[in-house]
Amino acid sequence: LFEEALLTFCPDLILLDVMMGDINGFELARFVRQNERFAAIPILFLTTQNQLEAHIESARAGGDDHLIKPVNPQLLVSTIAGKLERYRIFQKLLKNDGLTQVLNHSHFMDFAQRSCRARAQRFTQVLTIYDIDDLKHINETYGFAIGDRTIVSLVQIIKKVYRHTDIIGRIGGDEIAVLDDSLPVHNAVEVSKSLISRFAEVPHKAGGQFFKMTVSAGVTALNPDENFHTLVERANQALAAAKQQGKNQIVQL
Repeated sequence: LFEEALLTFCPDLILLDVMMGDINGFELARFVRQNERFAAIPILFLTTQNQLEAHIESARAGGDDHLIKPVNPQLLVSTIAGKLERYRIFQKLLKNDGLTQVLNHSHFMDFAQRSCRARAQRFTQVLTIYDIDDLKHINETYGFAIGDRTIVSLVQIIKKVYRHTDIIGRIGGDEIAVLDDSLPVHNAVEVSKSLISRFAEVPHKAGGQFFKMTVSAGVTALNPDENFHTLVERANQALAAAKQQGKNQIVQL
């Protein structure tokens, strides 16, 4: 339940007591740190334990600060504000999506746009956007952690199928975009067909049960005198058409 709440809420900071019943704050902090998405999130301990051993344990658990109760309200607010500011600056410096380790939305858009501007006159630019079919149902049935694993499995196949020179990014919850540089559009379509087929055969597991998922894709190539934003709009239109036509397929516009 804690993992699902964490993934759903995606907090910017976690404030923990140490004594919490069946599980203590140190154990909970270690659990949080195991998830790459929350590896850098600020964790503050608010506790009555002021012994040296408690301070050492909080540092080992990945805590960013150890405040002793009763804590001065101004100190608490300023500490939280300082940790949040540093965390947000740190997040801006990160280029990769925490879950999939491909480019996040802003950096994908930036890199892809620059590629189109610099290379479109000499090389074909083909954009493909993938979207997992019915992921909302998986999240509601099995939880967001299982949905995240499904997204990761798709990205793993994408990394194997596409070239290292292609630009890959997570541009939405379960939307993964790939910009092919110097690949003819008909070849990009064939790559997508192969990927869709491979993903449909991947077994996913939840609660001791196995299930399979599918993915849809929209593909389009940049035409002369077009900009990158037009390319993205058309790829999204193609993706929407693939969903409307029954999913588990690719549409080229």
